[in-house]
Amino acid sequence: MLRRDQQVRTQIHQIADACIFSLSFLVAYSLRANPQIIDWLKLAPAPSASSQDFVKLFFVLFPGAPLVLEWQGYYNRGPLAPRAAIFWPLLRGCGLATVGLILVAYIFHLQVPRVVMVAFGVIGFCAIFLKEELIRLFLKSKVGPASASLHHCRERQRNRPHETGGGDTQK
Repeated sequence: MLRRDQQVRTQIHQIADACIFSLSFLVAYSLRANPQIIDWLKLAPAPSASSQDFVKLFFVLFPGAPLVLEWQGYYNRGPLAPRAAIFWPLLRGCGLATVGLILVAYIFHLQVPRVVMVAFGVIGFCAIFLKEELIRLFLKSKVGPASASLHHCRERQRNRPHETGGGDTQK
């Protein structure tokens, strides 16, 4: 039963990470399309065909990003694992996802600005690391599931009748 719970938790994290990666890509694209940021960074205007190409990359990104993280061993850890066990597989996974998107864009001749790809990798890494830190904070808090089950065990012990070490009371 414990193994099944772990599998369900991993699948929930994979779906959440796919959504976070997709939102990160959307944020990176929105930042690149923002006229104030284009002026501030002195960038050339984004090509008009890039919005169609941008949507095509979502079909690669959504299923591909969790697979890359799984391949890097990101999900093979406990919920309160050391930060290094989260940081390095996540960094490698975000780097590989970024390189993968660049390769897909190159192979299929998609017109997506390179800065969007790099910004996606940075934003995706920060967003997923923030998600993990929030989960860690919740699990360590007094409201987290570990403290709730500990509180339940203490209540059960408190309400249990005390046993006396006397002899046999039945005759």
